[in-house]
Amino acid sequence: VLNYASSAAAYSISNTDFHTGIADASTCFGVGNNYIIGADDEANSVKLYHKDSSGYILNSFDIGTPMGITEEGDFEASVVKGSRAYWISSLGNSASGNIKPSRHRFFATDIAGSGSSTTLSYVGSYSMRSSVISWGDSHSYDFSSSAANGMIPKQIDGFNVEGMCLGVNNTTLYIAFRAPLVPISNRTKALICPVTNFETWFNNGSPSGSPTFGNPIELDLGGRGIRSIEQNANGQFLIVAGSYDSNHNPALYEWNGN
Repeated sequence: VLNYASSAAAYSISNTDFHTGIADASTCFGVGNNYIIGADDEANSVKLYHKDSSGYILNSFDIGTPMGITEEGDFEASVVKGSRAYWISSLGNSASGNIKPSRHRFFATDIAGSGSSTTLSYVGSYSMRSSVISWGDSHSYDFSSSAANGMIPKQIDGFNVEGMCLGVNNTTLYIAFRAPLVPISNRTKALICPVTNFETWFNNGSPSGSPTFGNPIELDLGGRGIRSIEQNANGQFLIVAGSYDSNHNPALYEWNGN
């Protein structure tokens, strides 16, 4: 048996690097000397690559086993603060609308070493979905209906997280949604959920109570959801926006955090 896979045609082959052993790459961060740690929404491990060289995984770190999940974790976004990386799953249902607890996780790993010698160690996790749903319901977004069994996550009134970054003060965590668009009466805005105490609440992998959330942030991205969001050292944000469903409607937005 020969297992074969190929990518779509590259826009510019001479300027393209092909990182193999990963599918549907969803998040990555640099670890020095042009090495990156990346994750995808099809596997429960995160992987080390050289950023500018094609080729196979240099190292792989199993996250699913210490989290106790065997089904797809659907890892979607990450953010680094100091020597710790925080990660989040989609919190959504499966493509067919089934509730999948393996996709409900917020978790952390500690980073040791750098470059090709980088290693990750699992810290702890929390089932974040119910807390976020309660926050959305409290702001009249009816997340309970969006996340209900049978609801498809990638639709305008679905429930699907795809972005995460540090907020303007570097102490707040922004969780960004591909879906739903809000408000219910006129679904045109993308949504960000701020977690104001994420480090103290997460408590080095032993979460204490429930996270504390801030007020929602609604952004007009031309009817698009947030597919990725990052903040640079100057407090400027880059938002990768796209359709809440499978249609191609991408755009880049700069945001000042207000």
